[in-house]
Amino acid sequence: MQGVASTAAMPYAVNSSLVERREDKSVILRWKAVTPYYNIYASYTYPVDTEDARNLLFTRYTGQTLQLKNVNPNLYFAVRGMDRYGLETPALQENMKSTSLSKSPVSLLANDGNTLTLPAAAKLTDADRYVILSLQGVILRIVNAKSVRNNQLYIGSLSDGMYSLKVYNHKKKSFMLGSFMVKRASK
Repeated sequence: MQGVASTAAMPYAVNSSLVERREDKSVILRWKAVTPYYNIYASYTYPVDTEDARNLLFTRYTGQTLQLKNVNPNLYFAVRGMDRYGLETPALQENMKSTSLSKSPVSLLANDGNTLTLPAAAKLTDADRYVILSLQGVILRIVNAKSVRNNQLYIGSLSDGMYSLKVYNHKKKSFMLGSFMVKRASK
């Protein structure tokens, strides 16, 4: 209900943050409050717009802990307490600082400057073609999946720099496989 707020106490985070992200891609949300119900929201933008019903993940949730598995790391979360009349408290938003993923460094796709080794996830995509893009999203090269041998793509014609790799399946759906850096030794 837009513009109407409950007089109940706003939820607050149990730890330093509402969200705890784990290395297995699971997320645990923990909060405390005295309202009977909670509405949980998720969005790819921060702060989460809790006035937009499309961002509702759970309604009238009765717990104060929620564990989700295989969560997209780009999602942000918010919780609003709700009284028995459906009036919501102000939102408890995920802290921006807590959105860092695991403590392990992000890895780039392996290459030797001439060939790029495709990640294991590429085999699960029913690949039709691979697309190499600049970091600005410009398509630099399209490779038919049938021409890929030994799970490797030829990248020798690319200049030194950062690139991303996308795969399109036979249904024309795309998946981002990762990024890679081409850096050859100076002569």
